Amino acid sequence: MQQVEQEVVRLCQGELDVAADEPLTNVTQQFLDNEFGRADVNHFAALVTAPKHVASLDAVTNLDRPVSERYRDIMRPLGLGDELRAALTVGEECWGFLCLHREDHRLGFTEDEAALAEDLTVLAVTPAGGAAARPPRWRRLAAGAPARGRFGPAPATGWQSMLRG
Repeated sequence: MQQVEQEVVRLCQGELDVAADEPLTNVTQQFLDNEFGRADVNHFAALVTAPKHVASLDAVTNLDRPVSERYRDIMRPLGLGDELRAALTVGEECWGFLCLHREDHRLGFTEDEAALAEDLTVLAVTPAGGAAARPPRWRRLAAGAPARGRFGPAPATGWQSMLRG
């Protein structure tokens, strides 16, 4: 685990690009301090070694977001709610991370959205994203068929249009 954590530090602290959109640009250092200096849920190093490399804050806290210091001290004051984190891996090698946020609302990321994010982490490293390599859920969404369940607070219709290409 120590080696994984050192690799996460390398990835997050400048050897690769770190990009954050508003309202996160001014709190990047707080996120890094939480990632490497606090006990919290869904740390990137843990996601790298977990069987599933994608997890949402709501899923791991059983909808009790304030259990997470990152949520209490950083996200909630910014009006952010659920967080979906992914470790982007090829085999046992991690090449990046993804962190998506929803506004603070009782509905967070659905299981289908987390599964789609997991599919996207695989597709991101598939040469040309060939149709043969696309998981069944990807093909179903690309064809415009509804996913199992429902997307929460804002429908993910934008993802469907991106997947059609």
